[in-house]
Amino acid sequence: MNDIRVFSEEEAMFEDGMAACRINILHEGDRVIGYDGGVVVVRRSNGETDLVRIEIDAKQKRIDARVIATIGYGDGEVELEAEDGDTITYF
Repeated sequence: MNDIRVFSEEEAMFEDGMAACRINILHEGDRVIGYDGGVVVVRRSNGETDLVRIEIDAKQKRIDARVIATIGYGDGEVELEAEDGDTITYF
């Protein structure tokens, strides 16, 4: 999971010639601690860890970087945000 491959500029080009991209998801004190199959694991400066899914669509020249889960401090509860904005807590 911790193996991050560094691509040359030529390898980083998409088939249609789209250049390599820069994904700005880190803040001061954050660091990437892993990458696995399109998910970047980011340790935040506050000690929490975000799982960030990176989807690159070369045809539409679009990049989607979104947090899919945050591992934080607590007593084992799981919180989900519903489509209507309400928070559902599981114990």
